[in-house]
Amino acid sequence: MGRRQNDLYSVSNHRFEDDHLHAAILADGDHEAAKKVSDQVARDVGLTEAEIEALSAPPPTRGKGK
Repeated sequence: MGRRQNDLYSVSNHRFEDDHLHAAILADGDHEAAKKVSDQVARDVGLTEAEIEALSAPPPTRGKGK
């Protein structure tokens, strides 16, 4: 798995560590405020409102019975 732009990364040991280091911070965060900021950044880079809404949509389901 390659490093993605938004992955949190520890240079000291070259491992991805965002799950266990930041889960509590993310869980306790102000999600509504973060979404407002995120949406504005998306607008600033030229995404349409439909594209911004699609970014927040749940992933499509896979498998039988869908």
